[in-house]
Amino acid sequence: SHELRTPLNAIVGYNALALSGLYGEVSPELRGAHDRIRAAADHLLRVVNDVLDLSKIEVGRMEVDLRPAALEPLLEDVVSIVEPVAEAKDVRIDLVVARDLPDVVTDSRHLRQILMNLATNAIKFTERGSVTIVARRGEGADARAALITIEDTGIGIAERDLDRIFDEFEQVNPSARGDSISRGTGLGLTVSRRLARLLGGDVRVESHLGAGSRFTLTVPFEPGPEVAARAHQGSGAPFHERRRRGPNTGGSERPAGAEPPVETGPRP
Repeated sequence: SHELRTPLNAIVGYNALALSGLYGEVSPELRGAHDRIRAAADHLLRVVNDVLDLSKIEVGRMEVDLRPAALEPLLEDVVSIVEPVAEAKDVRIDLVVARDLPDVVTDSRHLRQILMNLATNAIKFTERGSVTIVARRGEGADARAALITIEDTGIGIAERDLDRIFDEFEQVNPSARGDSISRGTGLGLTVSRRLARLLGGDVRVESHLGAGSRFTLTVPFEPGPEVAARAHQGSGAPFHERRRRGPNTGGSERPAGAEPPVETGPRP
């Protein structure tokens, strides 16, 4: 892991320093070359991270650190990161969060990674229109979980491809073969679904070719026994003790019979 990531991070870091002008003035021609170096290095780093994450999950070595987490600030943070990419494509991104949505007990780092993958994927395949992220309480079989949907107005996915988009290295709608950076790794959705299941949830998809896609992430309010057993015990305390001592992230948990969610307005 370190032997792969450290040299790549060094390339990214020194390239950023060169672009800042630390080593002298950067001509427009040279700036273009540096931009391509940065894009290629960032892409390769994503490939390495995805492969390493997938390997850890497959061999059962992916750590899970369960803590109470408020979903709204986490989602707002994800939106703030991907918003510039959406704006560059003139794609609107909206966030709607139910007011009565309680905290979840989960691994926030993994949850953020899943949301980043799904949001960037939605923006990538949307040339015009919008990406809408909605977080609410589940119903029926999902009553004990939060549902987060990421819906776009992009190119959509053919029905015949819906079963294989979560397979390793599958690229249903690849861009031109000469542009490997834009094509991505073909691992983002694979890692996202496996991380979601590692946390006791799942990722589902609904889509029609030419009519956009909707990905739904389920996040349990409370971890099941299997998830709790996987929890990282770095603090040395049992999971229930760590949870009680964990920081209050601002949300308040309500009973399962609370009133139906009232959604806030779209993000300005």
